[in-house]
Amino acid sequence: MWQIGWAEDPALAYSRAMEALDKALAIDDALGLAYTLVSWDHSLKGEHAEALAAGEKAVRLEPGGEMTATTRAMVQVQAGRPEEAIESFNRANRLNPQMWAINYWPRAEALRQLGRYEEMIEVSKEIIRKANFWFFEHPRLIFAYMKLGREEEARALVQEMLDGHPERVQAWLAGVSQLPQPLNEDFVGTVRQAGFPGPDEPVQQKIEEADGGED
Repeated sequence: MWQIGWAEDPALAYSRAMEALDKALAIDDALGLAYTLVSWDHSLKGEHAEALAAGEKAVRLEPGGEMTATTRAMVQVQAGRPEEAIESFNRANRLNPQMWAINYWPRAEALRQLGRYEEMIEVSKEIIRKANFWFFEHPRLIFAYMKLGREEEARALVQEMLDGHPERVQAWLAGVSQLPQPLNEDFVGTVRQAGFPGPDEPVQQKIEEADGGED
């Protein structure tokens, strides 16, 4: 997956995915699921107006689709519209009460943006319990812990990420960069207070600092 750094060649994976998407829409431009990909692609580029428009089109074309509602929630929360994102998420959850655990992340992010940190922590922990590979929840937890004055827990979680999956730290930084300001600045600035690397800070340097500079 090029979006989160799992592809061996992200640029090639992205090119092929967009080529396949164009072919699908050329065959049938009424594919709701195809527009969820168009929507998310715009969101990843920080093109929020285009992402929101494509997300709405996806839902119009496939109103009974869980994934179209979920993706609309994703792009809404990435655009800094948490209340709307929660409404879309709730719609998706009604359509499929057994939805995949990681698809709960728009709700977690919406709660974070709304400052409802205790609720957010519950949702994020449940996502991690059911899908422990989903590392994007860890920075959200770090942020919430810091906002609640639970710095020791926040720093322990930063250390867990640096020790176990340092490559994922940079992948998260790339993903959060699409959030509009001031959400981006507040998110990155808060997790950095807990020792999380900044966008231009080498992850290895933070690991060495955490280890006390030992070789």
